[in-house]
Order: sequence, then structure tokens, then C-alpha cells
Amino acid sequence: MTGNIEEISTKFECVKLGMRHSKDGHVISFAIHPNDTPQDLMTDPLGQRYMIVAVRINEHDEPVASVLDAEGKRSVALAGTLCADNNFQEWLVRVGEVDEMSEVAASTWLRKYLGVTSRKELKTDSRAREKLSGLRSEFVSQLNHGILR
Repeated sequence: MTGNIEEISTKFECVKLGMRHSKDGHVISFAIHPNDTPQDLMTDPLGQRYMIVAVRINEHDEPVASVLDAEGKRSVALAGTLCADNNFQEWLVRVGEVDEMSEVAASTWLRKYLGVTSRKELKTDSRAREKLSGLRSEFVSQLNHGILR
């Protein structure tokens, strides 16, 4: 790639108007205010390829994460917190899932249970996030009913 991306890129705000499917992929329509429309974008030939980075913004022009991104990050944090929790480790021993109370044993078991090789996969794997949520609910329910302690 020639040049520094920061030096050769252009920034503009746009609004998503629609989306459809074609044989080539997804076709997404955006509206760009005429004052913000890059001239090169208007004069480049059809078929010109672009690298596009999109960041959601709120009404105050501040970047915001998508709901799925935020949910994924919460799940990554939850998995780490659970595995470090002594009550969770004890619960896994009591239900016969691990042989010892340790963060390593809990995290090894949890990755296998969720079908992931790393907690980071929870950012994008909705099935694993659902399994984690169900597991947490079961653990919390048993903890609240005095099964542990």
C-alpha cells in the first residue's frame, strides 16, 4: 500500500439509507451531505475499490460501540471474572466438572464448555455468549439458594 493511510484518507459523515443483496455481495446505500462529499469519490470510475472504516456516532458526534460489540466485551469480562471467582471454582468442583479449585482449571473447562479456544471469541460468537449467560444464571441461582458456602 502506498503512503500513510492517515495522509491519503478522507473523512466524511454519512447516514445509512438502505441495504440490499446482489450477486456480488451486500449493497449498502449511504447519504453524504454535498459539502462533505469527497471530490475523488465523485470522479473515480465505477469499480474503484476503497478501504472504508466506519465508526458509529451519537447525536453529540461521539463514537459509540454497537450493542453486539458491547455485549461481546461484557461476555469476555464475565468469563474472566467467573473463572477468578472462588465460589465459581468451588461450584465447578462440587458439580464434578473440574478436580481442583483454580482459575486455570476453571478457564480451561469454560473454554471447552463454550467451544472456544480463547475468551476473545466471545466478542463474535453469539452461541457461546448464550451458553455463558445460561451457565452464569445456573451458578448464581445455586449460589443464591445456599448450595455453596
